[in-house]
Amino acid sequence: MGLVGERLARALADVTPPVPDGATALGITGISGIARLRRWDVVVSADAPGLAGERARFVALEDGEILVDEETPSAAVASLAEAVERNLSPPYSAEGFHQGGDAWAVGVNSISIAVLPANVVGEAIEQSSYHGTSACTVDDVPSLAFPRLHEMGRRRGADYAARAARLDETRWLVRVEPL
Repeated sequence: MGLVGERLARALADVTPPVPDGATALGITGISGIARLRRWDVVVSADAPGLAGERARFVALEDGEILVDEETPSAAVASLAEAVERNLSPPYSAEGFHQGGDAWAVGVNSISIAVLPANVVGEAIEQSSYHGTSACTVDDVPSLAFPRLHEMGRRRGADYAARAARLDETRWLVRVEPL
């Protein structure tokens, strides 16, 4: 897997919510009374003739660009993206699962994208604000905060945690959680 594929895999790992492992009754739907975590915002089915493999991951940007790993041609996932966009507008991350023949099931999550300066060195940013105190790291090294991430975080509340994963030279996939 090349650099684009590695970046995409890291970025997508950050947007898929954790699922309880079911090792105990805690977290098991129907036993604990806690609803199952929703993994996808939208699930669609689509035919994708010529798309090889068992799984395809991609990110669709607002400008129509589709980012895929190097093993998957973007033209091959175009039919999956077309089916998704009947239900959800970009930007989004998607993961397709081969169902046999040309049939695919696609799980999709809405995402936020931030454009940061091209001179940012690193692949992952964590930035937070809690009771007026801010902290930021780039690849686990302390850094100055990013105004764009602060702006995105403040939309979720005064106290927030933002994680950003590099998609390309200037675009970052961002997940913000209120604290």
